[in-house]
Parts: sequence; C-alpha cells; structure tokens
Amino acid sequence: MANFDVVAQLVAASVAPDKPDYLVHAQRALELIWSRTVAAYDWWFTRAAEPLPLDLQPNVTRYNLTQKELGSILCIGTDLARPLYAPMAWIEWQRRMERQGTVTDYFTVASPSPAPVSGAVFTVAGRSADSMSILVQPTPSVAVRRYVWYQMAGSKANFGNCPDSLVPCLIHGAKAIAAPPKALDIPGRRSQWESHQLMEHQMYISELDAAAVREQAARIYEQPAYAEGLTADRIEEVNAT
Repeated sequence: MANFDVVAQLVAASVAPDKPDYLVHAQRALELIWSRTVAAYDWWFTRAAEPLPLDLQPNVTRYNLTQKELGSILCIGTDLARPLYAPMAWIEWQRRMERQGTVTDYFTVASPSPAPVSGAVFTVAGRSADSMSILVQPTPSVAVRRYVWYQMAGSKANFGNCPDSLVPCLIHGAKAIAAPPKALDIPGRRSQWESHQLMEHQMYISELDAAAVREQAARIYEQPAYAEGLTADRIEEVNAT
C-alpha cells in the first residue's frame, strides 16, 4: 500500500526539484486530492471494517453519528450489511414531508401483482467535523439495534489504505492543484503554468476513470431476472398448461 511521505516527495520533486521547502505544499496538495478521490467513488479500500451500532428508539427520528473520519453512509441494516433502510435525497425528503406529512419510500416489487410497498428510508440532515445527523422513517415500534456501514473520509491518517495502483492518479491530481513554484509575474509564465495544471488535471481524471473501471470490474453481481406485466402473466399461463 502507498506511503504518504514517499508520494509527497515524488510530487515535490516533479514540480520543484530545486526547492526542498516545497515539500510542505506537496503534502497539502496530496491530502486534498486524496480526500477528493476517496469521495468520488465507493472504493473497497476506504470502507470501514466495522460498522457503527445504531440503537433505534420508538418515535425517535433523528440520530447523530459520531465517528472520526466518518465519510459517506454505504448501508444501514444488519450486522452482516443487509440493507434495511434505503437512502433518500434531502430535497425529496422535504418534498414528501410537505406533501404527505410523513416520509416513506414506495417501490414496485417484482411480482404478478405489483402493488406499492412502503420501505424504511433515511436521509442525511447535516454534519459537523466528525459527526453526521441522519433522519429515519418509519420509527420502529420497539427499540432495535441496526448498523451503519460507512466509507471513511480521505485523510492523511488512512492514506495507507491507498493501493499502489492509484498512486499515479494521485500524483497527477496533486500536481494539478499545487501552487506554482516560481513567480508568475514573468511574461508567459502564468499561461505556461495554467496549461501545465490543465494537462495534469486531465491526466488525473483519466487515471481516476480507469481506476473506477477496474473497481467495478472486480465486482460480480448476480441479479435475478424478473419478468413483469404481461410477460409474467404469459409465463404463468404457459407453466399452467
């Protein structure tokens, strides 16, 4: 796995090899691009190994999750990560609350008789440094423990989770946002540096997309095939003959 200091030194050496004190700027740029990269996708290497316990209480909708390096929520469900609460966008939560006075998720189950089914949902109401506020609906009739599976926020402390294959991507990203090592008042210097930053940004995006493709290719989903509407009725009719 990647070493933060080594990667930062690579960034500094490629941008300003004659300025040893530039390492501080390279380190800050690397922290920023690591944070951005982690937030871009659901990476397997940034998922927290253990979930946060969430003790739901009757008639209590709002809960505060306190955890260092708390990033985005991947799932609220069982201790084996079986989802029980579906995520809902904050704006949709508000619309349903204004229109219905309550919030539930409606979806159509795959069956010969598709009927609206109410499912439990949650939304992120806000956050502070290491705390996130969530709302859940419906509230349970009795106290029950659920688990919040989450993705860690990108920080220097968990940079060691980064696989070596992603290091070139981070180097390009850090170089794209690093401050110029020399004065920009020299004629032509500013346009030269802006052109360089744009090139590095494009290379970062290209590497990021390639890494995301590799990430998705590593996952194998076996989705059941459902026949809906008239097709399902016809299958039942054929099977009955």
